[in-house]
Amino acid sequence: MMIPWGYLFSGILVLIIVGLICVILLENRNPHKALSWVLVLMLLPGLGVVLYLLFGRQQWHLKKIQKHTYDRFDLTDTPSSGTTVKALPPNEEPYHLLMEMVRYETSAQPLLADEVTIFRSGLDKVEALLEDIHNARQFIHLEYYIFLDDYTGKRIADALIKKAKEGVKVRVMCDYVGSFRARGGFFRRMTDAGIEFRQFLKVVMPSLRSDINYRNHRKVVVIDRMIGYIGGMNIADHYTVGNHKGCWYDTHFRVTGMAVNGLQSAFMSDWRFASKIALSQNYYLSPGQPLPPTTPNLSTAYQNAIKIAQVPMQTFASGPTNKFRTLLQAWSRTIYEAKKEIYIETPYFLPTDSLNKALIGAALSGVEVHLVLPWNSDSHLVKYASQSYYADLLEAGVQIHRFDGEFNHSKLLTVDGRIAYIGSANMDFRSLEYNFELTAIVYNTPFANALQSSIQQNIIEHCQLISPAQWQKRSLQNKLLQSFCRLFSPLL
Repeated sequence: MMIPWGYLFSGILVLIIVGLICVILLENRNPHKALSWVLVLMLLPGLGVVLYLLFGRQQWHLKKIQKHTYDRFDLTDTPSSGTTVKALPPNEEPYHLLMEMVRYETSAQPLLADEVTIFRSGLDKVEALLEDIHNARQFIHLEYYIFLDDYTGKRIADALIKKAKEGVKVRVMCDYVGSFRARGGFFRRMTDAGIEFRQFLKVVMPSLRSDINYRNHRKVVVIDRMIGYIGGMNIADHYTVGNHKGCWYDTHFRVTGMAVNGLQSAFMSDWRFASKIALSQNYYLSPGQPLPPTTPNLSTAYQNAIKIAQVPMQTFASGPTNKFRTLLQAWSRTIYEAKKEIYIETPYFLPTDSLNKALIGAALSGVEVHLVLPWNSDSHLVKYASQSYYADLLEAGVQIHRFDGEFNHSKLLTVDGRIAYIGSANMDFRSLEYNFELTAIVYNTPFANALQSSIQQNIIEHCQLISPAQWQKRSLQNKLLQSFCRLFSPLL
């Protein structure tokens, strides 16, 4: 009697799918995410199982990461603890409880930046960074999600190699998946020159491990304890030269002073996880610590950029291993407390239910809510899923501005011209639940006003306001496509 292999295989597959669905339900995870995985398993039976094994084993894999001691450095123990911002300026005082919440959940202290410089061009940011690398005397710590071996990447790599050969201690870290396109020889050239190099969570295939799902999305540079960079730009040509989407539009920031310790904390924590080596606290900036002579940044990009002095910043790391979703709580709290206006730029808009309701609630209460979203997205699936949220937002009074032209990759939030969020996080499920991100809350009216003015200028020069009436008239085909893509938004 012949064995009906087809029926046998189908039966085994059904048992596997039923078992995985039971595992998903027993994990008590987010119901939207659970429903998405159940749909994937049922609609794509064979492929769905593979996708779940790669991306879906959340609880098992988080325990594995935590077992490898992924932890943060506590800024209360750093030499800067005596220089934290004890009280906010009068105009930002209403955000005191927000500051305390973030400090309680992450131990991140509000620290004072001597100066914050705003770069809205990839070319300007790279020019200023190369000048600071050239002037480095002690060490350079550099960490990026994407570090490619293209023209821009080679310029940065050449500058780092030159400094390493001069005796400057250089440490470089990049995300394994984000920088996968860079050839191994590109990074070997750095290590051959004496640069210490690490990759975050290397994915070993074909073993079905979900390392691939948890990525380090941070962009951090610290030079000689006194200079730091934070923002949304990676090291790649699409920020400087361009690709098929044009030259990507983005925002990055140069920070000096005690606030650099917040960036250093994130780098040291990630370095400890990737290398199993804890760096000395001498890499923090301390008021009583003798500093080397500094060389001013003479680049044209820095000289011409907008600069804000004496800026309180609270820089905190977030990621899937955190007990509380601090970034989501902070964003939601700030949006609910808005009195006049909210401006948001984000390349990927896939909000959680609580965040979506916060934006709708703000608009319904009379707050002007402006969402600047790219029409020319680099992901059609994300684009259509994002558009499925528009109807309710528009009906509530949220003003959605479609950014035409090149891809807008900026990640900015300002509220009432008094407070701003900057850093690496997108307003989507991946940044809120899967990625390791770095965010700075800036409690400074001049800085928030500068960013708000920049967003307003973008709206005038590059955007079209989406009409609620016209949006309701979109085709049935588009409505179905958007709704279908939205089913998978917790997994994108």
